[in-house]
Amino acid sequence: MPVLSQSDQISPFIHSGVFGMNRSSSRWSSVATAALVTFAALSAAASAQPAARASLGTVREAFPTGDPRTSVYLIEREAPSDVRVGTEFEYILRLTNLTPAPLNNVVITEQPGEGLDMKLAGPEGFRQGGGGFTWEIATLPARAQHVMRFRASATRTGEITNCCNVTFTTRSCGGLRVVEPQLTIEKFMPPEVVICDPIPVRIVVTNPGSGTADNVVIRDMLPDGWTGENGQRAFESSVGSLGPGQSREVTFRAKANAVGSFRNCASVEGGGNLKAEACAETRVTQPRLELVKTGRSEQYLGRPSTFDITVRNSGDAIARDVIVTDTIPAGLRPLRATQGGRVSGNQLSWSLGALDPGASRTLQVECIADQAGQFRNVASARGYCCEAAAEAPLVVRGIPAVLLEVVDENDPDEIGTDEEYLITVTNQGSAPATNIRIICEVQPEADYLSSRGEGGLQASVSGKTVTFAPLPSLAPKAQARFYVVVKGTREGDTRFKVTLFTNETGERPIEETEATRFY
Repeated sequence: MPVLSQSDQISPFIHSGVFGMNRSSSRWSSVATAALVTFAALSAAASAQPAARASLGTVREAFPTGDPRTSVYLIEREAPSDVRVGTEFEYILRLTNLTPAPLNNVVITEQPGEGLDMKLAGPEGFRQGGGGFTWEIATLPARAQHVMRFRASATRTGEITNCCNVTFTTRSCGGLRVVEPQLTIEKFMPPEVVICDPIPVRIVVTNPGSGTADNVVIRDMLPDGWTGENGQRAFESSVGSLGPGQSREVTFRAKANAVGSFRNCASVEGGGNLKAEACAETRVTQPRLELVKTGRSEQYLGRPSTFDITVRNSGDAIARDVIVTDTIPAGLRPLRATQGGRVSGNQLSWSLGALDPGASRTLQVECIADQAGQFRNVASARGYCCEAAAEAPLVVRGIPAVLLEVVDENDPDEIGTDEEYLITVTNQGSAPATNIRIICEVQPEADYLSSRGEGGLQASVSGKTVTFAPLPSLAPKAQARFYVVVKGTREGDTRFKVTLFTNETGERPIEETEATRFY
């Protein structure tokens, strides 16, 4: 083997070693043997020459490729180019980690060749055995060096070869990111709604996991009696993908057609058998108005009639903005209204505001009829999501108030002269008087001469009794006149008697007499 000169840099020495990867442990290991340094001992003749300062040479080897740019470590040996037998000299061994990662469990053994007596100069921490020196380094950091110094002397001439063994372990790690997507779902509905209100439904889906949830679909089957905005019961929304920490919100409105408490559940599914469910409860309520109108069913014309109107909320929700209206039919006139009722034309109205469940209000209205007849008096109550109506029939009857008057024309009368009696029938009431029959009794002191009735009505005479044909009807405020002429036959204070019958008076006639003095 040639002797190294001081100017040598990296010599292409043949080296033996093992460099490989244990795939089951993902750890690199290397065993390299550097039988690379040859010390040439000078001949005896040379040793007899005067001593000169020895020149140094450096040997560098990179393992495993020979190129420091692609190798794991570098061995450098710095020693004199030549030495003399029996003369002590020093050499240096350097181990450099060429990688950006630490080398673990590094074991360096320097084994002297035959004919070389070697002593350790440093560093401490070695163990000696088999003539060599071994260092065990737990970790050699990235790009770091470990320097060993030796003192040695040759015991013979010729070439002496030293070997350095290096073993180590290292790890080559590959990152594997393990993620776990998750799905949670929340469902929000108002705890209570009125049946007329739309029910807002809000569903929030969240991925609290560490990976993306794919193919996310929200489903909601509405309860019986509920429908969506398009009349459907099944709601479905495709969300797509949700990244870690992302949320998605969907909303829709439902409608209930029945009251009660309803539990509604929504579910979400995603790829990889991701599932979640959430439920919410809503109580559907409804205000219910009941209206009752009471009062006299019959009244006489000209007399006021009073009606009570009672409105009650029999439902389980507040009846809001309640207004009660009473429409007075033609022929009746409103006179007054209690509880702040307002009159507008033939209509009365009350603004009651809110009516709690079970609460009631009683209102009162007074009206009067301008004419007789049958009247249908209807009241109504309306509030948000509720209404009711009631009626109270009223029959208004007139009163045929008949006044009978009898007046003689000439009183007192001389015997043998004529006396005319005027009989006036006046209907002072509010209804027609019907089937009016006039019967006159001529006093004994006179004789009947003649008679005439209203509208040409004739009379029949039987003795002293004069009976007029019936007058079919006499309208309210109207009058009918009848005339009877008699002649006084003897002196006396007499009485001319008139009896009036109508259908309305029945068996109780009206009687009137007129006193006449005959002389």
